Amino acid sequence: MDSSIPLSNENFAFDSLQSIRNRLLDLTGRNRLLNFRHGRSGFIRVIDEMPDQLAENILESHEFTFIPVDEPLREELIEHGYIVIDDDGQEVKVKADPSAKEWAKVKGLNTNYELPISIKSKDSKHNDTNIQSLLYPRELEAQLRNIRTKANTAIEETGANILYLAFGFLEWFEDENSSVIRQAPLYLIPVKIDRASLNKKLGTYTYTIEYTGEDIISNLSLREKLKHDFHLELPELTEDILPEKYLKKVKSQFLRHKPQWKVKRFSTLSMFNFGKLLMYLDLDPSRWPEGSSNIQNHAILQKFFAKKGIDDGGGAIASFGEEYLIDKLDDVHNRYPLIDDADSSQHSALVDAIQGKNLVIEGPPGSGKSQTITNLIAAAIFQGKKVLFVAEKMAALQVVKSRLARAGLGDFCLELHSHKTQKKQVYENIAKRINNQDEYRYPSSIDIDIQMYEEKKVALTNYANLINSTWKNTGRTIHQIFSTATRYREEFTDIVVEDIKSDHINGHNFDERSSRRTTDELKKYAYVFEEVKK
Repeated sequence: MDSSIPLSNENFAFDSLQSIRNRLLDLTGRNRLLNFRHGRSGFIRVIDEMPDQLAENILESHEFTFIPVDEPLREELIEHGYIVIDDDGQEVKVKADPSAKEWAKVKGLNTNYELPISIKSKDSKHNDTNIQSLLYPRELEAQLRNIRTKANTAIEETGANILYLAFGFLEWFEDENSSVIRQAPLYLIPVKIDRASLNKKLGTYTYTIEYTGEDIISNLSLREKLKHDFHLELPELTEDILPEKYLKKVKSQFLRHKPQWKVKRFSTLSMFNFGKLLMYLDLDPSRWPEGSSNIQNHAILQKFFAKKGIDDGGGAIASFGEEYLIDKLDDVHNRYPLIDDADSSQHSALVDAIQGKNLVIEGPPGSGKSQTITNLIAAAIFQGKKVLFVAEKMAALQVVKSRLARAGLGDFCLELHSHKTQKKQVYENIAKRINNQDEYRYPSSIDIDIQMYEEKKVALTNYANLINSTWKNTGRTIHQIFSTATRYREEFTDIVVEDIKSDHINGHNFDERSSRRTTDELKKYAYVFEEVKK
């Protein structure tokens, strides 16, 4: 176990947090970062490249193209004895068509997945912008197309890039008696993949990869696994270190403790997801400042994980929010402004949030949660506050971002967790905000909007009060009278209302008592009428 995690703690909130953290940590064989299998799909293996040269060129933002093993031509198959010409001049296939690996050997490629030692070389094949694979063109395209689709889907849904070019794999075992080999990547460069040109002759596309600009990382899952199960530390990975040096550090650090373990000089393009592990590390109390700022001492955490209910003076811990009379609130435009549609319940949620209350807003799709979040962010910005908005799906972030942009607040939003957070793009976004200051609205135009709003609010309020007020002495509202009259007209379609209308009945004398008297008389007339019909 990690020595930084105590086995027990009197603080129930602390223990609960540790339980949540452990659920995020997957140190089982299901984790590809601990047990990567070079199976049939989902990755591209690199051959005949030097790790340092390839990594250094990629980190310099060079664009690299994956190249296949060229399929053999008929003449080449004849030349190398796969096809022979018999005495009658007929072609006879004496050997099965070669696999990509077999043909690569014929073409003089180094087909060993163990990459050669990096040395300063002027060899053109190690100084170009190609990455050699061990697949035929159609096989390579199919694999890269599949990888690209999954990598782009991950970015669109979560905003996180999960595609890496890995250098070096640690070959390890769960214990000394185990014969099951597990492989874990060691040095990972985050890359993005794009489809490039079309080879019209073969009908296949070429694909390129490029460094995203994010930090190079070591295997965080492996680091935690080694710490928890073997009390070993994975060497730190600094910005200036290249694969060769890092693999040597790993080899020298582990092999004296685990002689059966090996460092394999493989390089593989594949997807590795660090999402939950990063959350695990973020929730580690030892990574937070000491004292009241530590996460385990945070008031919200204490309240959330408390054994018993804690009332901080803000009312019940779990209850439905109060719906306010919005039109009666003082200074509503400055304290609780709106930039998007909101009904009274949504505006009331905004009021509670601005007042500092902790709340949960729930509702089915289409019930206005995105509008409420948009209004909340805008109101907080108006008060000079900073807002961190997080969501599980990238689509949820984009919906709120687009609503803020439509309201003219897009320049106040900075994306912190997506493929748009590369240094170059951040600089460009800051420059755009600095240079576009003239595009902001003048405060006077906003004041006019507020005045127009107030005029419409007064008109609507007066109308609502009118139709909901009682008419004269009837004790009924205009709405009730009209709806009742409409219902009776639909029910008695054969009766002309004007024929039975009484001239002496009006709003002044038709009160509740006269209404009851008239109803009783009508019932008597109806009874007499029915008796006469018999």
